[in-house]
Amino acid sequence: MSQAILVVDCGTFATAAAVVVDGQAVPVADPVAGSARWRTLVFVDGERLYAGGAAELRRDQAPDRYSDGLRSALDAGRSVVFGVGRAEPGDVLAGYLSTVRAEAERRCERPVDRLTLTVPPGCRYRDTMLDVAARLGFPDAELVTDAVAAVDGSEFAEGDLVLVCDLGATWTVSLVQVGVRTMGHEVSGERQDVDRLLLAQLGAPDENFVRGLRMRLYEQNLDEVVEPPFRLTRVMLDRCAEPALRWLIASCRAVVARAGVALPEVAGVLLVGGGVLPQTAYWLREGLGRPVLQPSEPEFAVIRGAARWAAGVSARRVRAEPAAWRLEPLTWDVPVTTEGSAARLLRWLVAEGQPYARGAPLAQVRTADDRVFDLTAARAGVLMEHRVTAGTPVRVGDVAALTRASDTTGDGLERRHHMAANGDWILTPDRRLLVECDGDGVRVRTIGEAAVVHELRLPQPGQGNVFFAPSGAMAYVAWDRAGTFNVWDVSAGRLMCTFSESGPPVSVLVNETDWRLLAESGDGMQVGRYRRPVANVWDLGTGARIERLVGDDWRRRRPGYTGRTRGDGFAAETTSPDGRLRASTLQTTASSAAIVVREVRTDREVFRADGVATQVRAAFSADGQHLLANWRQTGTSWADIWQL
Repeated sequence: MSQAILVVDCGTFATAAAVVVDGQAVPVADPVAGSARWRTLVFVDGERLYAGGAAELRRDQAPDRYSDGLRSALDAGRSVVFGVGRAEPGDVLAGYLSTVRAEAERRCERPVDRLTLTVPPGCRYRDTMLDVAARLGFPDAELVTDAVAAVDGSEFAEGDLVLVCDLGATWTVSLVQVGVRTMGHEVSGERQDVDRLLLAQLGAPDENFVRGLRMRLYEQNLDEVVEPPFRLTRVMLDRCAEPALRWLIASCRAVVARAGVALPEVAGVLLVGGGVLPQTAYWLREGLGRPVLQPSEPEFAVIRGAARWAAGVSARRVRAEPAAWRLEPLTWDVPVTTEGSAARLLRWLVAEGQPYARGAPLAQVRTADDRVFDLTAARAGVLMEHRVTAGTPVRVGDVAALTRASDTTGDGLERRHHMAANGDWILTPDRRLLVECDGDGVRVRTIGEAAVVHELRLPQPGQGNVFFAPSGAMAYVAWDRAGTFNVWDVSAGRLMCTFSESGPPVSVLVNETDWRLLAESGDGMQVGRYRRPVANVWDLGTGARIERLVGDDWRRRRPGYTGRTRGDGFAAETTSPDGRLRASTLQTTASSAAIVVREVRTDREVFRADGVATQVRAAFSADGQHLLANWRQTGTSWADIWQL
């Protein structure tokens, strides 16, 4: 049975909650107020705590038992004030979450299994949140920052730099690199709470009354709202909001500058939170010169993103790695002279940390009568440590080295080929041929013998990559420093079309579905005070220019463009055609990787190969006779082929 995950976004003014089951999020509304969000209000009656609308109903009965300061107490690290009494914020939060949990379980008609809570960037009370969760029976509770949750599922791509402006009672600006990290943030405290500023100016009874006037003003598109004896005009609201909006722009610039990033590098601004004013997007767009994305319901952006994040819990599982300490000694029956003199190590042929194949020579020894013997490997492995040095005697039974060997019992893998290139390796869709492509051209090889069966060589070296047209035909898209593009049919060796940019492109991407190329120029175009990037879109079938894009949001408007083919045939995990073997890849360190082969039925490891690389992906040939690995490192790549 799948897990039910309760997700809670506790804000200063309101709290949102949802239950995630089978990847679907079901909102948990306040049952008393009937609203999609719960007010962050509490009322204590003896041992019982009421939350949200239920607390608000009881406020006038006993004001000394009521509080609206739970979140602000957590932020400030102080007690929650109830009239004349006080309580620890952890105790109050536990009671509040218990009430939300009970309603969630009532709605989904099953117990909640896990808990995910949102926290602000730079949160200083993470331990308090986790302690509260553990008291409620969730020792495995997860915390996700508001900004990270907000960008989850947005239109921004992984790796994009995004300014997240979360505007509630507290305004927060965060710089997030999507899918990577939060690079910086700044919090305004409650100084920018427009409703509080209006409350002081109007002398109104409370913030709820002011918030109601403000919402009527904008939702009904009025110039003024009158609720005798109080009157709120759009001019008054704009005047109150202007200092806050100026702070917001200054804060965005400061956060970006402290992160060592230039504003043009920021992909866009994401505007979320229940305190977003209609003019905010305009101010940000004009003040920062970056695209602004505002969800239709900004107050729910964080809870929806947090729900999507929580739904990905299955991806946060780490399979146990083969023990790094599973080392084996290397010994050899080293020959001796008739007089019994020991041989001495001449040199090591494999360095520490380097992989080797079965039968590979690992070292050489010189006997007393000056014969040189190669010391070879009985099976494939990785040489972990040299135990003897050159010139040292090596006798029968001496441990000369330590190795981590691959268990090849029943499934010995012999490496047949090792080929390096300055470009890419691609497996054809039928998995029968291996394609090598670089700036010089394309070579198509057989897998078993690595023999070149077809070659397309350019007269002048440049840059290029192989892509697959919608028809399945393999094409080589090449360009030179002058910005001239040539599209070749690899199988026929025929030039299909050619076209030219005004200069060398800084970025070249292809949409294989639409068969179009997008080339971004380096000069850009002056638009008002800003220089905007310019990209041309070309039809790869005819060589005709289709459109010209100005601005830096073309990635969002034109998705599906990539710098290399999406169908290169290699994957992080793949299964052999007969379903017997599974090849998985893993990154052991920042600069080393490994490929591991296991039996599907028993999960027994039958082979492992390690390499110095920043990425490795694997594939099986169509006939199931060969395992292929595509290793990559900055500036180079190489392919290994093993025979099963």
